Parts: sequence; structure tokens; C-alpha cells
Amino acid sequence: MRLFIATKIPEKFVSILREVQQQIGKCGKLTLAKELHITFKFLGEVNLNKLDIIKEKLSEIKFKDIKTSFTNFGCFPSNKEIRVVWLGLNNEKEIIKLQIDIDNKLNKVGFEKDNRFSPHITLARVKYIQDKTKLNEIFNKELNLGSFEINKVTLFNSIETNEGYKHEVLNDFYSS
Repeated sequence: MRLFIATKIPEKFVSILREVQQQIGKCGKLTLAKELHITFKFLGEVNLNKLDIIKEKLSEIKFKDIKTSFTNFGCFPSNKEIRVVWLGLNNEKEIIKLQIDIDNKLNKVGFEKDNRFSPHITLARVKYIQDKTKLNEIFNKELNLGSFEINKVTLFNSIETNEGYKHEVLNDFYSS
């Protein structure tokens, strides 16, 4: 099983973000993210016999609803060498705190900690940028979409299909 822990973006924002993705897609050769979510931890290939202990550790996590909204656009690893286009989130401290808690719980059962976590939503993976000026124009647009709450984290199984990866919900873990 190819597992990761994330929270989905509320549906009311998805169509707007799809429009942004279409604009970004016109700037070069990109693969647009099909599933819009905030990834807290990627576990990778995991043996089925570890599934119950992962669920148990995730059920131990206690967190309150986290109110957030979208901030600025950015790139990984840098603006000069663009491989991923992302959209940042407000209330980073609380989101990072939740991610650290997830990391600490799963570290106890053999998963390495992620010291590079940055709260974001991946919009596209980049092969090359043809029109960097147009991309910068998109990046400079202000998104006033409103806020939403992170009130659950989900354990997903990422299944490879002919159309890309399909994300199967294995378990939801709700805020307290």
C-alpha cells in the first residue's frame, strides 16, 4: 500500500483552484494535481500488517479545529528551478504543530520524521516553464477566497491507475 496522511480542500474552493491551475498550465509543460489536499506526511510503500498500528497512532492525535486561508503562490525548490507550484496557507504554526504531532506518533513505529514540512497545496508538477512572465503575473494575483477549517486528517491509500493516482480513504481522524 502507498500511504499518506492529508486533509482535503473543501469543495467550495476546488473549482476556483482548478481555474488557477488552468492558468498555470498555460505557462509551460506541467502536470496539474488532480486531488487538492494538504499533505501532512507521506509514508510511501507500507506493508498491510502495519496498517492497524498506523491507525492506532493516528487516533491518539488530539487537535482542535485549525482555521486557515490561502496566502501566496510559491515554487519548490526555488523560483529559479521550478519543479512544483504550490499555494501557501495561513496559520502555519498550528498546521505545523499538527504535522509534528503526526510525525512524532508515527516515528515511534518506524517512520522517519520530516524536517522540511511547509504547509501548502500542490497545484502542479513542472517539466518546464515556457512563459515565466505569465507565471509571475499569476503569482502576483491576490486570492481572497475566504477561510476554512482543518477539522480532520485522513489516512489515504494512493492507488496507481492509467489516469494517474486515485486516493482511497482508509480512515478519518477528527479534531476534538
